[in-house]
Amino acid sequence: MTESRKWSLVAMVAVLAVLAAGWFLLIAPKRSEAADLGRQNDSAQEANAQLRSKLHELQALAPQLPKREAEFAAIRRQIPDNPALPDLVRQLTAAGRQSGAELTSVAPGTPVALVASTTAAPVAAPAASASTEQLLQVPLNLKVAGSYSEVEDFVDRLERLRRVLMVTGFSLTTDPAVTASSVVDLTLTGRVFMVHAAAAATTPTAATGTAPATGTAPATGTAPAAGAVN
Repeated sequence: MTESRKWSLVAMVAVLAVLAAGWFLLIAPKRSEAADLGRQNDSAQEANAQLRSKLHELQALAPQLPKREAEFAAIRRQIPDNPALPDLVRQLTAAGRQSGAELTSVAPGTPVALVASTTAAPVAAPAASASTEQLLQVPLNLKVAGSYSEVEDFVDRLERLRRVLMVTGFSLTTDPAVTASSVVDLTLTGRVFMVHAAAAATTPTAATGTAPATGTAPATGTAPAAGAVN
């Protein structure tokens, strides 16, 4: 092999070495970086497609927003953020007047947590900084007098109150001393509900109303029952 041929081979090997070094040191990393950028772009495109889909769903639901807000407002009126006893008494009084029965007594209790029994200790008001809400129940005792049909109509009207009311028990009594009397006395126990708002008082002012009794005697029959009146 001639000297010039040897130098030609050496030059060729050197060129190949430079090309290989350039590939591994410059081109290959850039190709890897370009591949990573491509994958990131694909992920971004997929995320954008999901966001566009969600946006279209929200835009389709937007016309229903006023209706949903009205439904939510109605629910909040049924379960207010305070005992709202004056309004409840007005509703019960109106139900009695419309049915012909006489609402002789309304005795609310102290709100307690829904998960606790009605004999549990009252729930203390949380700090003003509290941001969570808690569902409470307010025990309630009612006494109504009237004919059987009037009392039945009164109970039926309880189902249409603007306030959520659950009946947990009742008893009916009559006066056997008055044989011609058709008056019955209904004692009803139940509970209404409220959402505890931060810094809101949970102890209601007792609201009771009494009227002259029409006459009572030892109970001739009791019917403990549990029912929900929505």
